[in-house]
Amino acid sequence: MRIQTTQSRLLMNAGGNVGKAVVVLMGIQLFSFACTRLAAQEYRMRQIEPFAPPAAETNIVQVPGPVEVGEAGETEDLGPQIVLRRRKQPLFSLSSDTEVLYSSNVALSPHHPVSDELLFQTLGVSFTPPVLQQFSPALYVRQQFVCYSTQSALDFDTQTAGLSFATPVMDWFNLYGDFSASRAYSEGNDGEFYREFDAELGLWRSTPLTRNASLYYGYQEDWLPSSPSDLAEWDNAIYAGLNVRLIGPLSAQYLTRVRLREYFQSSRTDLDYLLSAALNCTFNRYVMVRAYATYAYNNSNQPEFRYSVDNLGAALDLSIRF
Repeated sequence: MRIQTTQSRLLMNAGGNVGKAVVVLMGIQLFSFACTRLAAQEYRMRQIEPFAPPAAETNIVQVPGPVEVGEAGETEDLGPQIVLRRRKQPLFSLSSDTEVLYSSNVALSPHHPVSDELLFQTLGVSFTPPVLQQFSPALYVRQQFVCYSTQSALDFDTQTAGLSFATPVMDWFNLYGDFSASRAYSEGNDGEFYREFDAELGLWRSTPLTRNASLYYGYQEDWLPSSPSDLAEWDNAIYAGLNVRLIGPLSAQYLTRVRLREYFQSSRTDLDYLLSAALNCTFNRYVMVRAYATYAYNNSNQPEFRYSVDNLGAALDLSIRF
């Protein structure tokens, strides 16, 4: 699922009919500006709510597996034999993610939280070329539609294109990265109101605890120039979590993360905390259903950006790889 609340205070003095007209026009412009900024904030809010570690999120990138048993064969001299061959990796992936989200503080307000329900529909296409045995790059594009329940004037779409990669480093950890460009726009008069570039690099490791449980932990860095430039930031995060395989197709995932966010255009620095839990049901390699809950708290050196938010969500994931 990559927002900060930007509050603008406008002091206007006007008199007479002309002054009133100016106030009305400026009020309309201010309202339009606030709507687009809130939509941009919700777009960035998707960075705070992932229920999976960053490495698990980029499921379009997979490290090639070991050789597997192939077809049985027979020769005159040696008799029956089993031929080992490397598992063929799919080159293309088509995906659809339909997500319903309840947010207790959709505007990330420190004093007057407003709740809302949102619908996210994400469509994606990726291409994973065979490059090296232990190095998996992937080119991808995504289209996302975001719809509010009670604040439909804030509906918007996003488009993202990027390159991801993942590779193991010996038996120590996994290295992953993602370089992407995104734009957010609305179908109304606002058009494009937000752009972002993300240069992401991270390390993660998984340690088995039992047959059905494993601990994962890692570090991730994101360099995020954007337009408007006052939202540009540099993030550094550490995270840890637990993967648990339950009964049959059910699995659970727990995550905690601490992230430092420093802004390029101001003296603002934030430290946010995230707790999340998810329940996944994988029917087959094409269909997965998940439900999750998250709590996030943002502590900033600027009081107007201190807030907390609770999210509850459910999603249906469809994917085809060939």
